[in-house]
Amino acid sequence: MLYQAYELQRASLAPMRMFASQALSLLDMPCNPFRPTTVGRLAVAALDSFEHSTRPFGKPEFGLKTTIVDGSEVDVTEEIVATRPWADLRRFRVHAARPDAPRVLFATLYPASGVRGASIARPISPGAPAPAPGGPPFKPAPALFKSTDAGATWTKLAATGLASPPVGRQALGVVARSGGRIVLAGLDDGLYRSEDGGDSWTRANRDPRIMPVGVITD
Repeated sequence: MLYQAYELQRASLAPMRMFASQALSLLDMPCNPFRPTTVGRLAVAALDSFEHSTRPFGKPEFGLKTTIVDGSEVDVTEEIVATRPWADLRRFRVHAARPDAPRVLFATLYPASGVRGASIARPISPGAPAPAPGGPPFKPAPALFKSTDAGATWTKLAATGLASPPVGRQALGVVARSGGRIVLAGLDDGLYRSEDGGDSWTRANRDPRIMPVGVITD
């Protein structure tokens, strides 16, 4: 009922608004002798106020193209799900990554020895002589890599604080809904935690009874 009353008022004022617009154009002409007079300025101000107050204005766009979800910028699509004579019902769809297809991935190269105790051979560059037998055992330096594009590219992290060797296979766990910022790692001397995406680590527990075998996050 209120919407019909509003539309009736707007339709009844439409001819008067058109008359005010035309009269305003005539009074505002530079060659009009009444323009600089007091009566002319008052008439222009009154007609201009009436014309603007009765003019129907379109609604501006929301302009919501992206938003932040779990620390990552994702795209937003505006959709019209229902149309009525007085308004449109709009929905903003967030194109976030599926839980089973994360974009933040971690990979570790942290071996202390080979699989099941087998020794790891030192890599030999083409043309370089083979290492002499009986030399010191080769221990690769630990390395932690991170990808933010679902594994397309990888960046080596500083991993400050991860000096302890792993327990068997390296166990890493990313806390859900943290955008890849909070990561847990199970090492030989306990559980470690990173809150900056794996760049720096601190020991999360010092209870000798708790020795990590795997890492499960939620």
